[in-house]
Parts: sequence; structure tokens; C-alpha cells
Amino acid sequence: MKLIKKTTIIFFLLIFSYCLTLTIAYSIPDRFLSSHVTSSVKIFEKEGNYPTINSANENGTKLDNFTDKLMVKKSMKDHKLSLVENIMSINGYPRYWHGYQVFLRPLLAAMSLGSIRMIYASLLFLLIGIVSYFLIKRTDIYLGIAFLLSLAAANVSVFFFSMQFSNILILTLFALLLLLVKPKLFQDKSSILLYFFSIGSLANFFDLLTTPLISWGIPIVVLFYLNSKDVKKQDTSLGKKIEIFLSTGFFWSIGYGLTWLSKWIISSVILKQNIVKDAFNQILFRTEGNEKYPLHRLAMLKDNFTLMYPKVIILLLAITCFIFLYLAYKNRTEHLPFQFVLVFLLIAITPYIWYNVLANHSQIHHWFTYRTQIVTTFAILGGFACLIPPKKIVK
Repeated sequence: MKLIKKTTIIFFLLIFSYCLTLTIAYSIPDRFLSSHVTSSVKIFEKEGNYPTINSANENGTKLDNFTDKLMVKKSMKDHKLSLVENIMSINGYPRYWHGYQVFLRPLLAAMSLGSIRMIYASLLFLLIGIVSYFLIKRTDIYLGIAFLLSLAAANVSVFFFSMQFSNILILTLFALLLLLVKPKLFQDKSSILLYFFSIGSLANFFDLLTTPLISWGIPIVVLFYLNSKDVKKQDTSLGKKIEIFLSTGFFWSIGYGLTWLSKWIISSVILKQNIVKDAFNQILFRTEGNEKYPLHRLAMLKDNFTLMYPKVIILLLAITCFIFLYLAYKNRTEHLPFQFVLVFLLIAITPYIWYNVLANHSQIHHWFTYRTQIVTTFAILGGFACLIPPKKIVK
């Protein structure tokens, strides 16, 4: 009951903070944004809706300028609506929270797209570097390698030019940094569950259904890896590990789902429209498709898999796994945590569960949903790396 009470309090505080921060962002007069919005839209129109970074891998390195342009255009208010109606409507797109507007509108008040992309790129470079440093410091070099290879396999360089793709990765990296820098906050199970509940909620607030699962998958891999390197926790039962795997996934899903549902309800009341009905119609379409976009699950899974794992990536990952296995065998002790391997494999298959739930969305947008398999890559590499005995106990 205490956990339910804390979860409820955190949920309402988060919803309040979302409404408050959006209100502050939308209080900026449009006249400060208009010139930068106009110049940014011109850049998008010059580049095209879906330009590619690497013509040799066209589908895997597309920019989603179409959505980025939409995000910039939606930053302008509908002057027929009140301030509260504007933050719920987001200029006719009320199904999502559009939390990215909390920082996009202030940025557009000061600069246009070129400078905003530089800020995004700089922030991502810094976060990836800092997270890699603390991953290696708290665990070992092997998880740092696994982390960077997982991002490289997903063509993360594209993120530096795309607000649409970057938002969820930035959130994930900040969440991961908290886990690594403040380990004392995660000493008990309830704190861990509240952490994943909050991440799920924040993922729904900031993201437009790109690859939200990575905000659960990457931190849970790190959490289990930390435990696998701690001799005191290596002997905990497999059942306990699976319980953590399921409960963190459940709390993340509840945070994500309730936050989305709350937006539909609040916007329905304020806008006097049936946003809930519209949202559920979209859910049916995103899961099962329609006559115009018929669903082919096997083809969808193949498209996502082949984009993430071309032959060169499979070879690179196989070599890395072989090296990790060799190091585990060479440095073997009586405490190889084999019981963790199954949990890492369970984490690795979660993207394919996600694909089958949101099957039509994953089919139409496979050219970016394939990156959800960052979780798969990181979990598999982490599973092999966790077999390498630690030089010191992680405290």
C-alpha cells in the first residue's frame, strides 16, 4: 500500500509539472518565435522531408525532417484559443503531450534550426561521453564497449541532426546518469520501481512514439549488470531476478500508459472534444493496421531486424561476444553469474514484443523503430560481459 501511495503522489506531481512547464513555455509570445520558425521551416523544405545521411544505408540513416518541421510549426499558438487550450491542443495535435515544447519554444525564441541542431549535437556528445565514463567507473570497460557498440549499430549519429529521434535518447541518458551517479537512491526495490515509473511517464511526455522502450531497456541492463558484478547479489535466486525484470517493466508501462491516458482525458475536458475516442482509434490502427496499410507481421519483423543487423554489424557483435567469452574463460572463478544470462536474454527479446503490440506502427516506421533493438544489442553484449569476473566488487 505504501508503494501505491508513493506512486500515486509521484504521478500527480508529474502531471502537474507537465501542465506547469508547458504553461510557462506557451506564455512566450509568438512574436519572439515567428522569424526563427519561418527560417527553420525553409531549411526543412530545402533539405526535404526524409533526407539521408548515408546513401549506402538509405533507410537506416534517414532524418525525420517531416516530424521535426511539424514540431516547429506546432510551436506556434492558435490565437483563437486560450493559453490553457493551446497547451492541450498543441495547434490541433492533442493526442500527445508534446513535452519537447518546454525547451523547443524557448530555443526558437532565441535561435533557428541550425543553432538548435548544434545544441542537440553538443548535448548528445557530452551525455554519451559522461555516461560512458561513469559506466566504466561503476562497472568495467566491457559494459562501456557494449554501450557504445549498441549506439553505433543503431546509427546514432543521425540523432545529432534530429530533434524527433534525440529527445528519447537524451531522457534515457539523463536517467542512466542518475542511476550511475546516485546509487544510494536505488538501494531498495520500491525506489527502483518508482524510478522506472517516472521514466515511463517522462518518456510519454517528451517522445512522439519513436523508440520509447530504450528508456526502460538500457537502464535495466545496467541495473542487472551492476548486480551481476556484486558477489553479494550473485547468489539471489533466478525467480527474484525475473521478478525485478517483470515489475520494472510493469511500472514503466504503467507510467507510460497512465500519462498518455491522462492527456486524452484532460484535453477532452478542456477542448470539449472526444480525444479519448480519437486516441483509441489510433491505437487500433497502430496495432492492427487498416485496408490502406495492411499488416504483415513477419515482414515487419524482418524489416526491423535487417536494418539493425546487416552482415557487418552481426560480424562485429559476434567477434565482441567471442572476446568476452574468451576473457570470461581465461579469468574464470567459481563465481561466474550464469543465472544472470537468462535475464539478459529476456531483456533482449522485449523489443520484439513491442513490435508485435505496435505492429502497424513498427511496419510503417521501421526505418526508425528498428533502433528499439538497441535494447537487444546492449542486453546480449551485457549478458556475455557479465560473465567476466570483476576485479573489484561494485558497492
